[in-house]
Amino acid sequence: MNALLASAATLASAAFGVSVLAQWRRRRRPYQLAWGLSLAMFAAASLALTVGVAGRWTPLGFKVYYLFGAVLTAPWLALGTVWLLATRRAALATLAALAAFSAAAVALLALAPVTAADVAAEVPEGSRFLPPALRALAVLGNVAGTVVVVGGAVASGLALRQRRELRPRFEGTLLIALGVLLAAGGGAFAFLGRSGGLALALALGAAVMFAGFRRASRPVRPAAAGAPRPPRGQAPARVVTLYTRGGCHLCEDAEAVLERVRAGVAFELRAVDVDADPELARRYGVRVPVVAVDGVERFEYEVPPDLLLQALGAAPRRGAAPGDGEPPARQEHA
Repeated sequence: MNALLASAATLASAAFGVSVLAQWRRRRRPYQLAWGLSLAMFAAASLALTVGVAGRWTPLGFKVYYLFGAVLTAPWLALGTVWLLATRRAALATLAALAAFSAAAVALLALAPVTAADVAAEVPEGSRFLPPALRALAVLGNVAGTVVVVGGAVASGLALRQRRELRPRFEGTLLIALGVLLAAGGGAFAFLGRSGGLALALALGAAVMFAGFRRASRPVRPAAAGAPRPPRGQAPARVVTLYTRGGCHLCEDAEAVLERVRAGVAFELRAVDVDADPELARRYGVRVPVVAVDGVERFEYEVPPDLLLQALGAAPRRGAAPGDGEPPARQEHA
């Protein structure tokens, strides 16, 4: 039964990771790559747990389980949240710190003298034979990573809660936060040596996170239709508003897409700094960039050029390349 639950955690986290990495392959967003790598680590740890519980632990198998499950998964998941919500400078600083953290963890675990007798239990407890420095890294990484991921998900969810058309994203982000907490709670069962509780926590956590991702990734249904086209011969009067803030690298990416599209389709572009208006700052919170077409919010975080053209009800002029070569794809968010 424990092996079956651990297998379920492996399959759920692997499916989640493949979905996120598929998004990264299409969009090349750093936060998607960080999340995809962390979920691959989650799947590797769950697979090592499955093999260990179903058969017999080996020192190498335990080290794989401990490195990816107890030390690295939560911090790398948090890196994706930082890339999504913080400034580029903060994200790069976090990446550098996490690279040093990961290198230290790998070195300490590689040098740790783990024997077959140490891992003879159904779920070995690392506190009995691993060096204190490595265990301290595990605690630091899990606590900090969980706080960042859950805090970011809750903050994003609360920013969406009053938007009926964005309700699936609100529910999805909160489910992701709940899944992270469930998976993190598995550490308590590992400490107690209860493999059944650990496997169940991992399986539930992975399944809930994947369900939240699927829920949050549903296409946005616009609350209202765009404005009518102007009469023939009259200059286009479409207005695209970019809600942004200083130091937001995703906002810079969105503005670059809007400028490329505007090279082929005429519209008025307005940039609004949400931090300049307390009411807008409260309304959007961390949910920037947001792009509205004629007053109707259409996109957040990303602006797929093909969907922007659809929202504008226009086609690019001959010879222009507003989409910069991107194939048609639906809007995605995780």
